[in-house]
Amino acid sequence: MDEGLPLIRELGYSVESIQIGVGLIPDIVIEISGLSKTMDKKAYHRIVEEKKDKKLLCSVLKTVQSASGLHDKIHIAGMKSDTAAITLDMPPKINLKFKK
Repeated sequence: MDEGLPLIRELGYSVESIQIGVGLIPDIVIEISGLSKTMDKKAYHRIVEEKKDKKLLCSVLKTVQSASGLHDKIHIAGMKSDTAAITLDMPPKINLKFKK
């Protein structure tokens, strides 16, 4: 994950927290903010190409891109969203957080 944090920042987002659950099926939840910014698509494609041999890292980056795209499509009157919690699972899960 250490390698992924600077790359997520390079794409314009901030990592607010990381939760690691240890159990029969471990899970990782990454909370990111800055979704109201537009992702630099050239940087995204360059990074994914450079890191294509790192499957978990690419999965995280692709899920961040999906969260960004989902954020752009969902609007709730009177509420704003700038944060998402990404759960790395099969398939990854995205929770957008909306606040008044």
